[in-house]
Amino acid sequence: VEDSLSSTTSTVAISGCLPEPRSLGRSPKCAPRRSDGERKAMVAQFLSVHGFSGVCSGKRSFLSVTYPLHCAVRLCDAPMAELLLQEGACASQRDARGRTAADIARRLDKAGSHAALLSVLSRGASCQEGGGSFDSEASP
Repeated sequence: VEDSLSSTTSTVAISGCLPEPRSLGRSPKCAPRRSDGERKAMVAQFLSVHGFSGVCSGKRSFLSVTYPLHCAVRLCDAPMAELLLQEGACASQRDARGRTAADIARRLDKAGSHAALLSVLSRGASCQEGGGSFDSEASP
């Protein structure tokens, strides 16, 4: 995995998130259910590549805060969004501008481009505490 990662990493930034390396690519929509270990490893790699410390941890940049699930939506990566939700990410989490991941997916959707993400997010978990506002760790 490390060899393929170094040869295909892109350096284009998208709203504070780097695109996922193509070798790790997006899984087909009907990807097989992953084992706990494999899922945790894929999520850990995504978090590391994109500069997040955990599935619910915000990443601050200048005046904004973004979250791993929001990043996966911007990358149009439904399989990763599903993995993040399975690992405890909150579908109703709001960024610093008050948007949920689904709000961002609806805004970016062009001719069904984010339909798979919207489907995944509609099945996602709601936040257990705090009503979906951005977490205090990422606040000034």
